[in-house]
Amino acid sequence: MNERRPILGNGEKLMSLIDRRYFVQPSEPPKEFEAARVDMIRHIEQLKDGFERIPDGLRYGDEFFYCLRAHPEALAKSFDFSSFIGSVSGMRRIGARAWNVSAKEVTQTNRVKKKTDRGVEGFVGKTIFVRSHISALNKIIALLNERETELTKAFIADVCRIEHLDALSSSERVMGFDNDWKSGRVEIVLHPSEREQKALIEHFQTLVESSGEDCGELRPRIYESNIAFISMKATRALIDHINEYNPLRSIRPLQIRSIPEMRDFGGAGIPAPLPPEARGKSSIKVGVFDGGIKAGHPLLAPYCNEIGNPSVGSSPDNGAVAHGTAVAGAILYGQLNKHAHGQPLPTPNVSVESFRVFPLADNGDIDLYEAIDLIEAVVPSRPDIKVYNLSFGPDGPILDDSISRFSYALDNLAHTHNVLFVVACGNAGEYGRPNNRIQSPSDMVNGLGVGAHDGKVKASYSCCGPGREGAKTKPDILAFGGSNNEPMHLVSLDEKYRVLEMGTSFSAPIVAGLAAQLIGLAERVDPLVARALIIHNAAHPENGRCFDYGYGCICEDVDLHLQCSDKTATILFQGTITPKNNVKLPIPIPDVITLSGKVDLKWTIAIESAVNDLDSLEYTSHCIEEGFYPNGNLFKFTDPSTKASEYVDVVNAKEHARDLEKSGWKMSALPKSESGRHATEETLRKRDLKWDTIIRNGTRKLARGLCNPALVLHAMSRNGVDIPVRFGVVVTISAPSYSGDIYNDIVTHIPQLVPVRVRAENEIRIRS
Repeated sequence: MNERRPILGNGEKLMSLIDRRYFVQPSEPPKEFEAARVDMIRHIEQLKDGFERIPDGLRYGDEFFYCLRAHPEALAKSFDFSSFIGSVSGMRRIGARAWNVSAKEVTQTNRVKKKTDRGVEGFVGKTIFVRSHISALNKIIALLNERETELTKAFIADVCRIEHLDALSSSERVMGFDNDWKSGRVEIVLHPSEREQKALIEHFQTLVESSGEDCGELRPRIYESNIAFISMKATRALIDHINEYNPLRSIRPLQIRSIPEMRDFGGAGIPAPLPPEARGKSSIKVGVFDGGIKAGHPLLAPYCNEIGNPSVGSSPDNGAVAHGTAVAGAILYGQLNKHAHGQPLPTPNVSVESFRVFPLADNGDIDLYEAIDLIEAVVPSRPDIKVYNLSFGPDGPILDDSISRFSYALDNLAHTHNVLFVVACGNAGEYGRPNNRIQSPSDMVNGLGVGAHDGKVKASYSCCGPGREGAKTKPDILAFGGSNNEPMHLVSLDEKYRVLEMGTSFSAPIVAGLAAQLIGLAERVDPLVARALIIHNAAHPENGRCFDYGYGCICEDVDLHLQCSDKTATILFQGTITPKNNVKLPIPIPDVITLSGKVDLKWTIAIESAVNDLDSLEYTSHCIEEGFYPNGNLFKFTDPSTKASEYVDVVNAKEHARDLEKSGWKMSALPKSESGRHATEETLRKRDLKWDTIIRNGTRKLARGLCNPALVLHAMSRNGVDIPVRFGVVVTISAPSYSGDIYNDIVTHIPQLVPVRVRAENEIRIRS
């Protein structure tokens, strides 16, 4: 039976909050307190001496910015050092980043020694940025000189886990510059001051002017955290002049991955397809920030709207318009390779709102801040647009220790306004590592970073992962982007012909068009669920994830995302969960269904996380951990006295379970899990991508091993952000050996689940 039917919504009607207790055994601190106390006093005295030796022009009054370096075994979010930092007034944590440290430079615990014996040479610790005054450091010394019995246990534990207190070195501030770099635009990040941040920026400008170098205008942007991003021109001499500035957090080159020149791989002479016969414009809109579109183009004009943008302050550029025209065409029609000339194109299911951001006002001074300002103005003003495409960004690989303003701005907009940004990952894949790494803002954690395949494998030019903390699996997905042997056919400025190109600039709009259709055609599908669906149905060559393919190549067929067969059922769950709480998502297999053979279960979880511009190590403020419970009747019973334990089916072995309880045995709160995570924080971050905003997982089980299966989601937060977490979950049950119709049986016996209504084509057409 091959009839296809809509995916099922309303899964949240089946969800329930559950009580689950977490017991964390604190690890032993790496140092004894007496030794740690001596080390700490020495570090503070060195820190004070160093501050006194900083020239007046390189420090900001009596404010002092420095680093608390935590031992690698104190990487978990529970080790926030709030007892130490909060022990005296005037000290404040103002962010963090990773600390890559040699094994020889940290306290030699048993765990460090074992890893060193296995050949591990370096570890990841935590650098916490602290702001205070010298008086606060003197108070810390006074505390450390008190008797141990007068100090809190939490303060002592913090001191024992601190490796160093020191200032950020200039080599840690200056990042991403190669030896050939002489001058250009850079992005400066200044620590948040306790005073008005504008005053700190003025102080920094005075320092810059004292160099005698011509840096032009400083273009600062300040966000709620009070951190300052500054775009400015610089020379190597100027960087050398300012790199010891105490409030300076980072400085990196800001080269633009602008609108690439359209090269046309032999497209001349290949006729364009005919315009669609039906001209009705779709109400489903995709926002495009690019170089504009050609006015009156017969393939675009009926379905695109060029938005006037006086803030750009420039006239359209032919090359930029050519790029924007090709991107808009890819959103409407996908790759034209599939469409013969002389045949009309299908009427697009989406329309395009084009916002021209190129060329910039000063083409001789390429500064993306102008484009970012425009994006931050447009998105809140256009609630009718849920998906935006970006095929440009800064040139060069992302840096783990630096968050670009572009990435933060998009992540913040996505979280605040519930929109989806689809971003090209860049075309530097053929460069050696790390220069082939994805480029911002495709490293954003609340959007989709798109790479390219050439129809068979990952395109060689497509940038690779990993992404940053919170989105390690990057690119998220791949779409067709063409190659030298099989270029992508696109809409050309010359209305009679096609243009042949390749690049992630053109794979991203295919994904943007798909996402907008999912949202606009299907009720209950919002940007978060669309993101989950696209990743859920992506095909990875090894059915997993990696830093070349991400989660795989997209399924371009909208119907395949929104339909099920008689042997499969896909269910959507949507909702919010408060940090520290747990919610149970039953995988709906009714009791009347008797499965046989093997059953495939697959699930994808997507969340929207608040992001922290102060903290590259803890950039995402939320995560969800999932547990899979294949048998809802199988519980663990433990004898408290002997610690003996066994698993018991409380339904089929009810009397035995009752006898154990009478004997004092304790039953676990939850059934037996198949996805327990008992690993170090470092392993969880690397292997399980603990703080990522996407989880894709699954299992193949013999039918007899499934009984009331369920997922349990546990929400976590950090950075003091305890707001509810929005999530979207897609679960697919596939039972090829089932003799009946699993889809209809689920719908019949679980009335809470309802088929998602998919709008007909005439419902999305705007009547003129």
